[in-house]
Amino acid sequence: MQQRLQESDIYLEKALRLDPGDSATRRNLAWNQFQLGQLQPARTNLERVLREKPHDAAATLVLGMVHEELRDYRPALQLLESVPDQVRERPESMAALARSYYYTGRAQKAHEALKELQLRPAKPEERFLAGQVAAELHDFETATSLFQSIPATYPETAKLGYNLALAEYRAKRFPESLATLQRLTAAGHRSSDILNL
Repeated sequence: MQQRLQESDIYLEKALRLDPGDSATRRNLAWNQFQLGQLQPARTNLERVLREKPHDAAATLVLGMVHEELRDYRPALQLLESVPDQVRERPESMAALARSYYYTGRAQKAHEALKELQLRPAKPEERFLAGQVAAELHDFETATSLFQSIPATYPETAKLGYNLALAEYRAKRFPESLATLQRLTAAGHRSSDILNL
């Protein structure tokens, strides 16, 4: 819970050596592994949990996200669609669902998932993530709208401004993009990305 994931992995692995059938501990280890980017071990542990408990919604959700990170979009979509309530609770899993729809040729469903992300109350970081996903999926109007909805108090002003300007540029809204870039440079944000754009 203190996000000391590598340290907790040691204890979770010890606990699994003592009781290999403890699916809750195995699921927690897999979640740690996923967060640390250790996708193959996470996948192995989650598949084992689901063999023993096929209806474990939390393990299904994380395995879907692991598949999405591995760019294995069809299994990701199948898993994520099977636990809609869990997916809707987390912007990260909604983003994974949208990406999976898009990369399996279901652009309209991807757009619907992004719209749902856009309409829900969310933290600025979650809106930023949703905007990045929209831009990645070439939905620049939605990306622009999401970036614009983030409060001015967002701590990463340059990052937000650059992503907004880039989305505006790709949406062919050149005057708006230029105005965003000028506001950034006037505020002292002069990274190479901003100046290049």
